Amino acid sequence: MSTEPRAYSRLVAAALFLFLLLSDWALLGGPLLLVRRALVAAVALVAVPYAIRHRRAVASTLLATPLVFFTAFLAAGLALAPFAVAPRSAALHTLAFAGLTLFAVAVAGTVSLATTLTVVRVTLALKLVGSLLLGLFSRHVAGSGIFGSAGVSLDQRHYFGGLFGNPNPLCDAAAAYLLLATCHLIERGRQWPTGRRGVLEIAWYAVTIPVSAYLMWQSLSRSAWIGLAVVALLLGLLAQWRTSRTGPSRRRRALLLGTGAIAAVVATLLLLVWLNTSRGLVKPAGSPADNTWGHITSGAIFDTSLRPLFWKFAIAKIREKPWTGYGTSLTPSLYAELLREPEHSHNLELEAALYAGIPAALLIVLFAANTLMAAARAFLARRPLALSVAAVLFFFFLLAQVEPLIFGSPYPSLPIVLILAVQLGLAPEPDAQAH
Repeated sequence: MSTEPRAYSRLVAAALFLFLLLSDWALLGGPLLLVRRALVAAVALVAVPYAIRHRRAVASTLLATPLVFFTAFLAAGLALAPFAVAPRSAALHTLAFAGLTLFAVAVAGTVSLATTLTVVRVTLALKLVGSLLLGLFSRHVAGSGIFGSAGVSLDQRHYFGGLFGNPNPLCDAAAAYLLLATCHLIERGRQWPTGRRGVLEIAWYAVTIPVSAYLMWQSLSRSAWIGLAVVALLLGLLAQWRTSRTGPSRRRRALLLGTGAIAAVVATLLLLVWLNTSRGLVKPAGSPADNTWGHITSGAIFDTSLRPLFWKFAIAKIREKPWTGYGTSLTPSLYAELLREPEHSHNLELEAALYAGIPAALLIVLFAANTLMAAARAFLARRPLALSVAAVLFFFFLLAQVEPLIFGSPYPSLPIVLILAVQLGLAPEPDAQAH
């Protein structure tokens, strides 16, 4: 239970709301990049009073599992900043990460887990609804360059990016919201509020869920679709395991896992065939069976666009500086050599290695592994709200293998991951409910 004044707790919650709502708008780039940087600085400053008043608790949290691995990663990035390509920039970006980490600790210490999840759901929904409205009523903005070439056109599928300016993060956000909304409805169960509040929540989901589903269909990001399917299947297997931990034999558990694995492979292949065909990446030919088998055997089903090029380039760069890296958040400038424009490695571990070397990447692996294990344990132990926490963490870390998600500027997913990681290390809230 937080001992902070209610006014300060509300200030922290408001800062989280504004950061998650505004930080990844495509509008806040170029000339307005200072606004995005001001958001990062503002949330870091909001956390300072909490850090001063609770110095020992903050230090204990930063040195506790799983956050200790991320803290060590930040320390490595700061220590290696003098060896970076741009030392000052590397140090400043590392301090920005540190500020977001401190803010995550402050949020976990002052805002309840239920409120945090509500803020995440609401900000995702508002950005998705805003993106759709932008596409429907502001098409004249598309040619102005404010939102980029993929910003606001609804005419072609897989080109509409809405407020995000890119279809991939738009689809990621839609999938994350659908996952969180479903988990929230499951956790609600029979405890649905009565009266006006219940009616408002029904109306809210009646609008936001179809909007999210439509934007997923409109964007057709394969990583988001596959990630959503894999996480749903994984949570289903964990739920089945949880309900049958004391009864079935090991043989039945092995059969359950094997069946789940086969179902995941088959569903993934069919989903990839449908997505590739819908996006026009492959042309149907022959019967559906021949078409599906041809996609699988030819390797076209696993087409990942430019990602293999990004990964090979990242590995080559890591080999040049395997122990020190190039400096935190300097990856976009490295890819300018390859593509003449900023890019990311589209992989969390490769990004970390480019930042501060292979040891830093190992620290991120440990952070991710410990966070996911803690989420799975909380879910198996039936901890309140553990379903939503596990769903978000599994989905974000899975997408981070092929998308510039957690470390990708402007970092909207980083504080979410850090807050939930801190919450997993805290004692469960006795009165936690799915708000």
